Amino acid sequence: MFNEPGRAKSGPWGCPYCGTGFNAPLMICPQCGAKQLSSGPRMPPASEPAAPEWHDGFARHARTEWNPSAFSFSGAPRDSDYELRDEAPRAQRSWMPFYAIGSVVSIAFLLTAYMISHRTEREPALGAQIVEGAILGPKATSAAHDTKPHTVRSAPPVAVAQLPPPAASAPSAPVASVPPPVASVKPPAVNTAPPPVVAHVAPPAPAPQPMPAQAQPPRTATARAETVPSSVAARKSAAEERALAAAKVKADKANAEKVAASKANAEKLAAAKSAADARAGVSRNLAMARASLDKNSLGPARSAINSALAEQPGNGSALQMQAELTSREDQRDSLLGYARLCARDGRWVCAWHNAGHALTVDSSSAEAREILSRSIAAQGAGNMAQGVGPAAPMRQVDSGPPGPPIDPN
Repeated sequence: MFNEPGRAKSGPWGCPYCGTGFNAPLMICPQCGAKQLSSGPRMPPASEPAAPEWHDGFARHARTEWNPSAFSFSGAPRDSDYELRDEAPRAQRSWMPFYAIGSVVSIAFLLTAYMISHRTEREPALGAQIVEGAILGPKATSAAHDTKPHTVRSAPPVAVAQLPPPAASAPSAPVASVPPPVASVKPPAVNTAPPPVVAHVAPPAPAPQPMPAQAQPPRTATARAETVPSSVAARKSAAEERALAAAKVKADKANAEKVAASKANAEKLAAAKSAADARAGVSRNLAMARASLDKNSLGPARSAINSALAEQPGNGSALQMQAELTSREDQRDSLLGYARLCARDGRWVCAWHNAGHALTVDSSSAEAREILSRSIAAQGAGNMAQGVGPAAPMRQVDSGPPGPPIDPN
């Protein structure tokens, strides 16, 4: 600037605080920042002492005590012991490494995408390697300018599925015949073909061009296309068969479970019904046994108790009535024994008393009735032989119930 110190010859103006000379009157000192007095266009002499004063907070010391800075606003040194040197220009940042890294990454990405997109073309398709038919060998191409015989390199064989070889008007290389079963396709080998595949090229002669080799790929593609749908259809049919088999097994299992459940329910119902019938039968037999015991009919009581115990062996009521029945049967058998002895000895009165008592214990005893009938008949016959009317014996027979058993001895 035109008023910077050291620019040119300073005028009569100057800062009363720091002593900096100005080329023009200024309001603020560019060196110390002090506000200039309006009446201070002159510079005080150096010999005049100036008391330190504070002005607007900028000037700190008097002019005589002020040590001016070594640098000005422009950055140029004023009073410096060192020589002025320009700083070395700062080098610009290079972007070449970033460009190189970006290029390498882009190339790697493109190569990876190319390899992924062409992987399916290099992989052999399944189902087109083994087919039935013939493998066509390489055909001899006409060489008009080649005079030396040479061995024809074996070209990649093309698998033809159930298609006859194309007819050619000119003689071609022999076709490698394979047996009717499956023919395996091998990778092409250089100069390793069997003798039928090797052929010598005849001298140049006008001959019709053989069929182009581009006719074979469509056949291979057709064979592959036919093989792939067949395999897909086979897989679909197998999946459908498995699904049908699984559904059939599931249905059979469900039917078996239903049959088993119905059978179990029927068995439960039958068991419940049989148990109810058994309980009803036991109750009925026990009632019949009790009624028979009350009527002193031991035969029907024995039958009813046996039926109840057959259905429920541990029935308490049946066991209690069985014990009572056994006691009564023992008493009946004892009376019948006495009656038999008396009838054998001819003591019909004794036989009559014992048989009648046994009939009272067991009204269903047929043996007691028989002995009683014989006793009555014998006693009546004896009374008639003695001249007594038949009323007396009858009166004896009907005179009350029989007494206690009479000892035959």
